[in-house]
Amino acid sequence: MKSSLLKTIFALFFLMILESPAQAAPSNGNDFEVAFLRQAYLNSLWKLETGKIAARQTETTNVKSFAQLMVSHSSMLCDELSLQLKRKGINPPKEFDSTQKDTLVYLSHQRGAGIDREYMSMAGDDLAADLSHYRKALPLLKDSDLKILAEKALKGLKEDSILADRTLRSIPPPVLK
Repeated sequence: MKSSLLKTIFALFFLMILESPAQAAPSNGNDFEVAFLRQAYLNSLWKLETGKIAARQTETTNVKSFAQLMVSHSSMLCDELSLQLKRKGINPPKEFDSTQKDTLVYLSHQRGAGIDREYMSMAGDDLAADLSHYRKALPLLKDSDLKILAEKALKGLKEDSILADRTLRSIPPPVLK
């Protein structure tokens, strides 16, 4: 029950994220690029924080490895996105919305096998949303440095998404009592 509610909340959240850049129809390329950068940064920061929690809470080797990989990849991407934002004179956003904060609290209370499927399912959904976000933005980016970063990030996100799917499929189904 909690799993399906959590998935619904994330689906709605990421639908809002994906709709934002397209609806914003920026007046110039810089506005769009700043909006893209801010959202990409927050998405990476989200994967970083959820990865830290999962890496601490899980007891499953492949989930722990994936979570640690997400922490590493997301940390590097956050650093690069932060530099791009600062280049444009913008401070990186640091604040999650209340739903995200509640989700972090919920996730931090999960332990062992209880977190495995929750986290991996969420990570797969997050990566799919990021892939869509980058694919939609890439043709609209004018800044050559940002375009190169987005292309590189897109390649890494694709690889991470494949690994997330593989890791999720490796988790044994829950045992019904």
